[in-house]
Amino acid sequence: MNILITGATGSIGKVLTGVLGAKRHTLAIVARNSAKANELFGDGMVTVIDLEGADWPAKVVAFAPKQLFIWRRCSPAEMI
Repeated sequence: MNILITGATGSIGKVLTGVLGAKRHTLAIVARNSAKANELFGDGMVTVIDLEGADWPAKVVAFAPKQLFIWRRCSPAEMI
C-alpha cells in the first residue's frame, strides 16, 4: 500500500514510519527539513517530498493519485 506520512521526523512519526516500513509498505514522507529526513530514513525505505520545493503538491498527488486519506482520531490498532 502507498502511504504518505506527515510528521515522520517527530517522535511518533519515526516509530510509525519504522513499523510501516517493516511491513513493506511503500512510504513517502513530507518534510520541511529534507536533510533531517534523509538522515533518519536514508536507507531507501522512504521517498522524501521536500516542502521547500514549489512542486511538492504535484509530487504528493503523483505518489497517491487514487486516494488521499484525511487523518482522524483512531486507535493504534486501526492505524496499522
